[in-house]
Amino acid sequence: MCAPIRQTAAQALLGADGTASLALAMFPGGSYPALLPGVVLHSLGQGIAWTTMLVAATSGVDARHQGIASAMASTTQQIGSAVGGAERLGLDHQWMVA
Repeated sequence: MCAPIRQTAAQALLGADGTASLALAMFPGGSYPALLPGVVLHSLGQGIAWTTMLVAATSGVDARHQGIASAMASTTQQIGSAVGGAERLGLDHQWMVA
């Protein structure tokens, strides 16, 4: 079970590298072509990582429960994103008020 975790982490790091590239390419006077390497890296890393994550989440599950396992993994990811975004927004708001 460690191999999928390492593989997913490595792919997520590729996506994080793409995100960092995007952040570095965004500046006043920047151009769209400068964003392309970051977009490609982010898309490849995150797309492959999510696929690996879903395969890991559904491996070892009976065939009749595959849909439920996949739905639970997707739902957990979506709820985590929503809660994380709300938390970040709350932190940003507190910093602006202080």
